[in-house]
Amino acid sequence: MKHVLTLLAIHAALVGFSQTLKKTLPETQYAFFSQYGNLALVTDEKLIAYDGEYNEIFNKTHPSNTYKVLNAYFKPEEDRIYILYKIKVLESSAEAAVTYSFTDNRISNTDLKNFSSSQKMAYSPDFQFKFNIDQKETNIKFSSTDKVLASVSVDGIIRWIDVNPFIEHSVLAAKKDEIRLINTVSGRYLPIRDIKRFDDEAPVYHSISASKAFYLDEATILLLSHGEIITYNPQDLSDHFLEIDDVMDFKMSPGRNYICVIKDDRTEIYNISRSIKKDNQQVSVEMIAEDLINNLAQKETEVYQKNKNQIDLELNIKSDLFRQKGEFERSDDYEKRLNEGKNYFKGIIEYYSKKELAYQQLDEKIAELTDRHNHMMASMRERVIDSIETEHDKRKMLVMKEKIIKSYQEFVGSISSIGTYDADKEIYPVTVDANKVQLKIPLSVARSFKDDFASYVAVGAKQLGQDGEQEVLLGYKVISPKAEVFESKNYKSPLLLPESQVDPLLKKTISGLENQNNLAVESTRSMVNSQISNAVMGRISSSKFHALIIGVNDYYSETVVDLEQPINDGRMLARVLMDKYSFSSSNITYLDNPTRTDIIEAFDSLSSKLGETDNLLIFYAGHGVWDENLKQGYWLPSDAKSNSKAAWLSNSTIRDYITGIKTKHSLLIADACFSGGIFKTREVFLDDAIGFANLYKLTSRKAMTSGNLTPVQDQSVFIKYLIKKLQENDAPLMSAQQLFMDLKIPVANNNVSGQVPQYGDIMNAGDEGGDFIFVQSNK
Repeated sequence: MKHVLTLLAIHAALVGFSQTLKKTLPETQYAFFSQYGNLALVTDEKLIAYDGEYNEIFNKTHPSNTYKVLNAYFKPEEDRIYILYKIKVLESSAEAAVTYSFTDNRISNTDLKNFSSSQKMAYSPDFQFKFNIDQKETNIKFSSTDKVLASVSVDGIIRWIDVNPFIEHSVLAAKKDEIRLINTVSGRYLPIRDIKRFDDEAPVYHSISASKAFYLDEATILLLSHGEIITYNPQDLSDHFLEIDDVMDFKMSPGRNYICVIKDDRTEIYNISRSIKKDNQQVSVEMIAEDLINNLAQKETEVYQKNKNQIDLELNIKSDLFRQKGEFERSDDYEKRLNEGKNYFKGIIEYYSKKELAYQQLDEKIAELTDRHNHMMASMRERVIDSIETEHDKRKMLVMKEKIIKSYQEFVGSISSIGTYDADKEIYPVTVDANKVQLKIPLSVARSFKDDFASYVAVGAKQLGQDGEQEVLLGYKVISPKAEVFESKNYKSPLLLPESQVDPLLKKTISGLENQNNLAVESTRSMVNSQISNAVMGRISSSKFHALIIGVNDYYSETVVDLEQPINDGRMLARVLMDKYSFSSSNITYLDNPTRTDIIEAFDSLSSKLGETDNLLIFYAGHGVWDENLKQGYWLPSDAKSNSKAAWLSNSTIRDYITGIKTKHSLLIADACFSGGIFKTREVFLDDAIGFANLYKLTSRKAMTSGNLTPVQDQSVFIKYLIKKLQENDAPLMSAQQLFMDLKIPVANNNVSGQVPQYGDIMNAGDEGGDFIFVQSNK
């Protein structure tokens, strides 16, 4: 046997097969080749990607709470890998999914439903066909661009499929331990041992088992059998031209020049060089991209000449990749850029080669069946060409992407005239820069627009259309002197442009108008400030303002539903307090997902350091519970359980702490279910500028809640209007009850749960009739 293997090895060298270990990579669970030869490895710990020369270009560790990769598969039409994780969340687990794009080297979240087809679909390694396998995995549909070409029934589970790129209608299908050859036209299949020679002589009887197989050329198969990769020729029964041991799995690159071998402790990349003889000269089948077009192979040169205009356009758009090394460019950056350009050029040629091959295969099929199926073939040709052209249009759109994005422009226009207002449709016909535009103007401002349209600023936008040639007017946006924006009817969104890059001129114009309006507001505010008593401002400005911000999103107990907004709501409130009012960041304490002990310790700390000249605002957002038997309300900290009150925080305990913290003024704002249970009396009264002195002089213990004894929503309408009214306030001083009067009606009118906010003094907490005063800072 040893001598036979030696002879076979010699034979392998003569026919031109060889193997070279190109690189050793880390151990992996999944390996995937992209359409252009890039490689990605997926393990339980991370995802690593390599370029066509197997240099690392991406390395991303999975989330720290991920502890298993359940599945991963590749979608060639998207050039994207889908990865399904098992995620550990506290003491339980769940599933999450992401995708990795070979195109832009990015990981993005995806919906779990994208994995519903992963067990039913396989792809041929040359990316020309896909195979839909039914639930029993005994029927295969061969498809190209979603057109079913044939359907074959088999008597077992198909684990791998490979299209023969060298012989038409020939497909390899690997079962558990058997290789089958299938004809995609007739649907007939035979085991490998029954495959006839191509000249229809007597069949060759030779049994072989394998779990995966690929075609290398017209007659030779590369297969994985019992942990060993070998080559096999069913015509002359020769094998072991190439031999790699201890293999768990392997993948073949799109050009069939490299294989990625997955072993127990490492991943290996092998270069499989193959040669053919032409005119007694040895010709390499791999394209050397050093000089790009000048060094293309003959067939590739033909492909280039046929598609020269489009390929030149693509190279011109990416011309930055091929420029000469700059004076201030490092050598490794230059090499990296040049390699990226070479790989991009390879991808262009591969794409158009496949396009030409698709047309060639179509023409051959039509020529073969024309005599019998003229009408059917004409119809089929039309459908397939439509499909090919659709894919080509998509490709063209991607190629033109940068040109379309860069063409986006904004410009200032002027309104020269207006027509008659249509009050039913709320449309004003106007003329902007000689363009007739239908402007959407609300009835409430239509009259003022007519009287003063010349003071309005029009900002237009234009961009190239999908063809990258014809410029399109997207429409106009008109800005009033008060910085209100009105849009023209049927305003088009820019193509392919991120939202962050849209409307820079519009935003600049609005900002300028807002600055003018702010100057007017500041002038008014300055006048009001000068009228307020110096004694009032002196008394209030000498005291300090503190805040305790409590937000509970996540609960340890599985029986208590988690929330999404409280912590973020607290952060937004703290931001407006620091930006606009006399609260410094050093005097604000945050409790994110605190336990009952954390809250009590925070109260104790405030009690020890705050005095009679200080002011304290306490904000709580989270779950609240009302016990009808005890007539008592509770906050639920993060360690609360639904079946035990041990970690609940009662309103009476909260009231006792607020009583014990000896501040001048304390204001509790609670955004929680049944939060109104902390007080029973209500008072509503108005303040004027003179009255602030008296309000501040008297001690206060007040509460403002999102509702009474009713549930409230997680998406809080209360916090929305609380922050809105604080931001919109222009007065230098504002009492808490003034704030409450401003937000009460909007909250009551804009929620679906019947929620009515409440305001009043905290019962038996030491309130003497004063109120908490919000003081605007001079920041």
